[in-house]
Amino acid sequence: RSIQVGELLLTMAACRGIAAEATASQGACIIDYFEASKAARSGSPAPTVVAQPNFEIDFLGQEILRVVSERQRGIAVALLEHLHSLPMVRRQVASKEVDDTGKTALRLCVDTACQEPAPLLQALEYGQITALVGNRRPFWWTLRIEKLCAQSLEFSGRILVGWPQARGLMHGISPTRSWAASPATTDWEGIRWDEPKMCQGSLRSLHGKEPSQFACLRIGSDTELVLCRVAPAETTKFGSGLLTNSLSLPMLLAQGKIAGASASGMLDPRTCARLAAELKLHGSRETAALALACGADPHALADDGLSPYTASVLGENPCQLLAHLDPAVWAKLHTGNAEAWVTAQTLNDGRMDMLAALFIQGLPVSNELSLELLQHCFCANLPRLALRVLDQVDGQKHLMAAMELATDPQWLRTAEKILEQNCLTRPVWCSRETLEYTLLKMKQGQHHFGKLLLAFLSWIQECNDVCSYPASLASSDGMECPICFDHLYKNTPMAFVDTERRLVCPHFLCSRCSQCIATTASTAGKLRCPECRRSALATLPLPRLGDNPLAWFEFFGDPDGVVSSFVLIKAASALLPVDADKLSAAINDSLCEERPLFDQSESLILGPSLGLADFLASRFFMWLKRHEEEHLRCNHLERLPHLSDKPEWFRFWNTSGNGSMSHGELFRAVLRTMDVCSLDRDRVKELRHRVDLFWDSALIEKQRRNACPLMEETLTYAQFVARGGIGDRLEECFGKDFSTGSGHQPLEDVQSANTSRNLRLTPSFFANDRPCTDTSSDSSLRPVQRLRHWFKWYSSRQ
Repeated sequence: RSIQVGELLLTMAACRGIAAEATASQGACIIDYFEASKAARSGSPAPTVVAQPNFEIDFLGQEILRVVSERQRGIAVALLEHLHSLPMVRRQVASKEVDDTGKTALRLCVDTACQEPAPLLQALEYGQITALVGNRRPFWWTLRIEKLCAQSLEFSGRILVGWPQARGLMHGISPTRSWAASPATTDWEGIRWDEPKMCQGSLRSLHGKEPSQFACLRIGSDTELVLCRVAPAETTKFGSGLLTNSLSLPMLLAQGKIAGASASGMLDPRTCARLAAELKLHGSRETAALALACGADPHALADDGLSPYTASVLGENPCQLLAHLDPAVWAKLHTGNAEAWVTAQTLNDGRMDMLAALFIQGLPVSNELSLELLQHCFCANLPRLALRVLDQVDGQKHLMAAMELATDPQWLRTAEKILEQNCLTRPVWCSRETLEYTLLKMKQGQHHFGKLLLAFLSWIQECNDVCSYPASLASSDGMECPICFDHLYKNTPMAFVDTERRLVCPHFLCSRCSQCIATTASTAGKLRCPECRRSALATLPLPRLGDNPLAWFEFFGDPDGVVSSFVLIKAASALLPVDADKLSAAINDSLCEERPLFDQSESLILGPSLGLADFLASRFFMWLKRHEEEHLRCNHLERLPHLSDKPEWFRFWNTSGNGSMSHGELFRAVLRTMDVCSLDRDRVKELRHRVDLFWDSALIEKQRRNACPLMEETLTYAQFVARGGIGDRLEECFGKDFSTGSGHQPLEDVQSANTSRNLRLTPSFFANDRPCTDTSSDSSLRPVQRLRHWFKWYSSRQ
């Protein structure tokens, strides 16, 4: 039916008091005054909202959840009655709707069964009053109640005022129109609407002489409206005329003063239907029975691990869901008897109810049943319950499922908890396929997969055995600056980059020479690499691999996400004291001894170009990351501690800081002190054998002195620094090698005084300890090496 008041057309469809949310399925057009006001300003027709069938079911299920949780049982019953008239498939879809905690409408009926119903005026929330104000020059006044407090009945809302653009547009009440009447969108075009304004007001119930008057609405001191009901087919005074309610449900009218002027209006049909439904008193038992009739599952678990069935057991069966259960079994269930839960499972086919109830009550549950419950949590979207189950079981197999659902913060926390679980062996999710999938998802913008990538990198860090895979580099190696010949790893290596901050060429400078070139380029107008003469926009420092491996790889990569292995080797030589030629030769030789990250069958050969997944899964990445961390740890010291200072030597090499040196820490200390590169396979193998012999003898001596079985295979600080202790024995075994093998003794700067130019000779020129002979006949040396030897020979002549 359509009712026109003045120039305002109210279109609605109502059937036996059913709420207007379901009327869209019958073709009703609901005009919203905000949208109508926008249409009036733009001159376009007022929009209509026609709900599609799927949208109707989703909205209906969500609305049932809301009104049940707010204890508006009359509205809930009306909506459930309408839902019951729909086909079974659509009923089941709406009945499966859950709130944020995974509770269905049936479960909410059980939870709120012992609570008082909501006050009658709560049905006015989200209602809209449209009134005609004044007699000489009337204007439209609308109020939308947005929030209503159930205790104090105070509300907040928005007021919108519409002014006619010409006199004579609104006179009296037009006759009732039929469904076939033409649209009334043109009626809105003659009204100028102000911007909505927020307001505060209150409601109070009326119990006066007039039975039709049921509430009073007050906003400030100049607006007061009395709300009254008009029964179906009843005629009442409305403004300057009469109004007959042609609906089959009570209509709500509002009459009084607005801004001191007389006003008459009505509430929207949706609110009328809601209030009519609330006037029919219904209890939680009737609501639950209707929910069951609509296909609600009494065994649907919520995120707290309880279903409506188990909630009834613990809540003394408020909605009679256990009427068919034996009273003796129910009594045992109420006390938490495990055998009673097994009996209830066979009687009611509630396996998950039994498992979850036992779990929530702290009763013992086998690992197999807990895994089954965890699987059900993923199927039923129960992240909070999954978090509790993960306290007892290993969820590695479910990690990828949790990551896919991690757009929900609760599932993200579940994925994080799975990643935090300790694994004695390699995690199930740690595979090449998972790594590639993780990088793909991150590229697609799903940044929560970054936590999985961090877990990969952390696992790589933990699986490194220092004794088996040492990290040691000789201090005399590394790429040099092509201008000053200083080692780049002792300074900040700089690279030439383009507009996208990507590498232009594999040539690097130290920071001092880079500043000089940048100053010259600002004068000449072009910045070029001094070796290949390629143009660049600027110079940037090389990033550190440990800070962000993805950004590090992207810095050296091309737009296609591929990096040349030659560029990576050059970058490693610039960042670390390692010769690029030695590293290139060792990639397919010495690095083959590195433990593979994923699979033993993985290819050992580093290809000419690498993608990000190839790089992260390669043994070269593991080697590079481990050696960078070791280099950064020792780089801040000019001189490594000497073994003669045993307390300082022990503290420096005890990287764990727990006061006990492990086998791997001792092996690392020997390699670093003797300046042995981990790429020298034969030398590393020899020293590993000597350290193993020393370690075994030290543990035997420790066990002999303690006169008890050896509990921990570590050497304490006190045992190391004691006179005649482990430190003295280590000096006896390796002292001669330490004194001759160390390459960390700093050399003083030498300056020539007899040349036409002052040449400042830094320690980098003398880092190579080859014999100082006449270099004129040594054609096999590189030019930089010949220059070093010449300076040594010249200095010795002075």
